[in-house]
Amino acid sequence: MKVVLAELRAQYDVVLIDSPPLLPVTDAAAVAPATDGAILVCRFKETTRDQVAAAVEALDAVSARVLGTVFTMVPSTGPRAYAQYNAYYRTDQPIRPARPATGSANSARASGGPAARPSPSRGYQ
Repeated sequence: MKVVLAELRAQYDVVLIDSPPLLPVTDAAAVAPATDGAILVCRFKETTRDQVAAAVEALDAVSARVLGTVFTMVPSTGPRAYAQYNAYYRTDQPIRPARPATGSANSARASGGPAARPSPSRGYQ
């Protein structure tokens, strides 16, 4: 897989790999470390905060970077379509995976250094 990805990187600006769901199958966690990052896909009113937290923890366990989130099946019509969509981006307690505070790589991530991920308020709540 690493060889194939290296060849694709040399030929293309962006390579997207569609994998099975992260929680029930290990394929995504196995492929993620060989990529530049993962994009979580969450279904409106179906994917729970606990599932998102577990997915982020699974990616963190294999040192995969979370690039952002795609929200699917969001209602686009109806009197409350926008209000329902907007409600998912407001929360009192954003999901933040636990990180160990030891070691130089971990302390750089925890302090917002070059290895830091986007903050939870920017997409994966």
